[in-house]
Amino acid sequence: MSDRELDELLNVVREAAATVGLTARPIPADEFEEMGRRALLRRGFRYRVSRSAPGSPLASSSWRDEAGARERFGELVSSFGGRPGAVVTLMDEQERRLVAVWPVEP
Repeated sequence: MSDRELDELLNVVREAAATVGLTARPIPADEFEEMGRRALLRRGFRYRVSRSAPGSPLASSSWRDEAGARERFGELVSSFGGRPGAVVTLMDEQERRLVAVWPVEP
């Protein structure tokens, strides 16, 4: 989608919001992340497994149980870990703590 097409789409959204008395506004990235984290926790998805590498989009999945999340973490390390600069993380979103990371920093 081009910038022009995106601007046109945003204008349509703003106009639709205004017709029902709302104001569309940009949401800061940290606020957006927090909204998503709380929504997943309400649905019981406590653990998040993420992978990233230079030149690849960030990908993540959410899990209700730690065992399933750890299994997915291991699968991603096996399949994705050979890429230069790859990072795989397992987060406990409820406690906001890093459970596991690959590669392990010395």
